[in-house]
Amino acid sequence: MSGRDITAGRKFRTDKWRIEETDIIEFAAKYDPQPIHMDSEFAAKNSLFGQIVASGFMTISVAWGLWIKSGIPGTDQRAGISLDKVRWFNPVVTGDELYADIEVLSVRKSSKLDMNVTTLYFLIKNQREEPVLEFTSTGLTAI
Repeated sequence: MSGRDITAGRKFRTDKWRIEETDIIEFAAKYDPQPIHMDSEFAAKNSLFGQIVASGFMTISVAWGLWIKSGIPGTDQRAGISLDKVRWFNPVVTGDELYADIEVLSVRKSSKLDMNVTTLYFLIKNQREEPVLEFTSTGLTAI
């Protein structure tokens, strides 16, 4: 399957990815250095969640990585246009196994380029099938 097989209404499910504490801390240290993501001994224990939680931006990155690693879009991804309607539902913690249910909302020919404009809906869940994040992503894909 290649990205050219992606049509409106199709649904996909990715494999799972296990979140380790080192993943959370390393991502946070580089991109979201808040104590709640890095300091398990004090800041996280005294937080709303009582433990280290993954950055929401890490969760988005994991979801996108799962999509690309699935091989479904193949090499047809060209460029991102937007990330919209981002909503976090539940914290992601050490040991969670995340996967994404993805639905193709629309595919249309670009008015300016010889490419398609493809919009995807992502719903990321943990191993208990609890939603942790949702967003839509619109990008340019090969025709």
